[in-house]
Amino acid sequence: MFSANNANWSLSIVTPPIDEPVTLEEVKAHLRVDFDDDDFYIAALIYAAREITEQKTNRALITQTWDYILDDFPCVNEIKLRKPSLQSVTSVNYTTSDGVEHVMSTDDYIVDTKSNPGRIFLGFSKIWPPVVLQPASAVRIRFVAGYSSGNEVPQALKHAMFFLIAHFYENREPISKDIVNKIPMTFDFLIGPYRVVTLQ
Repeated sequence: MFSANNANWSLSIVTPPIDEPVTLEEVKAHLRVDFDDDDFYIAALIYAAREITEQKTNRALITQTWDYILDDFPCVNEIKLRKPSLQSVTSVNYTTSDGVEHVMSTDDYIVDTKSNPGRIFLGFSKIWPPVVLQPASAVRIRFVAGYSSGNEVPQALKHAMFFLIAHFYENREPISKDIVNKIPMTFDFLIGPYRVVTLQ
């Protein structure tokens, strides 16, 4: 029913972002592109660069909804949501051994959006539901993460995206080892301060 360290967990995207941290116009200005023929291709590069930056930092760069899945509730009174920055928690659901899904009352827990990563923790004198859960993936926390607009995304992360986009735009064919080796150093330097270490 309760786990010492929540070793078994997973994240699943529910609603991808509808916007990007950088606009097509900003990227075209960075690329010094003043024609529209490549707009579709550049938009695809923006999407790819955002996904890469999110994967490498373990962050959500722009508003999106995720499910955080656990096998059971922890023995401690808090659960860290491993995809900052946390905006809000939509629901905490749990499935009992009879296969019925229940919704935990919002009166029983508090959402902390200031911590990094964000977390939910039990209210005063509250406990996690004392029930027998299904054997796996019994707890599902749905939450919204990411910066609320591109203006709030740190400039270093946006510049990292510009760097990747420009590299991909200018190198559409297989590239040499020397060029490849330059990518991680510059990119990692930009995203380093924002990387979130995710422990099992």
